[in-house]
Amino acid sequence: MKTSLIAPLLLVIVAGVAVAAWLAQPPDVAPYRFAGTPTPPGQTGVEVYAQRCSTCHGDVGQGLTAAWRATWDEEHQNCASAKCHGRDHPPEGFQIPNNYAPAVVSAGALRRFANAQVLYDYVSLTMPYSAPGDLTPTQYWRVVNFLLWANGVTDVPNGVTAENAAQIELGTRLHTLPVIQPATPVPQPIMGGSSRP
Repeated sequence: MKTSLIAPLLLVIVAGVAVAAWLAQPPDVAPYRFAGTPTPPGQTGVEVYAQRCSTCHGDVGQGLTAAWRATWDEEHQNCASAKCHGRDHPPEGFQIPNNYAPAVVSAGALRRFANAQVLYDYVSLTMPYSAPGDLTPTQYWRVVNFLLWANGVTDVPNGVTAENAAQIELGTRLHTLPVIQPATPVPQPIMGGSSRP
């Protein structure tokens, strides 16, 4: 009788160890499908972007598109509804006008920023939309480095910092194709109006 219990007991122990090992793995905080592995310094901002920016700006920077929201639980797909991020949002919440947040990785997404310092200033003063200035300066620089990398600015080997940001001009250096592959279909305007600049 003891021999017949050993095999199932060993199976339970092995299965328990396998499940424990699987649970001990760090979560995948970057849901991106990169066309290539981000190189430093771009990769330093992947985690910050995934945790603090992707909800509004998309898993691959496509913006708050209907396709991106369709990947969420159904009750969370209309951000502008009452009791969510509409006008009647809860006291701890914030309003997202017209379910809109712009793409940050696409042809022309960063062209309005003359240089990396202007981009940093804008991001650090206005983002996250729900809590502007909530990140540390290091986290903001990481996000800026990720955004630049994702938009094709890959020739700053030591990264963009406060010391060199004003010299990193953006307009003509941004590639026309993003370097990451979207997990969702090509973005379309959400509310039937303009797709906004």
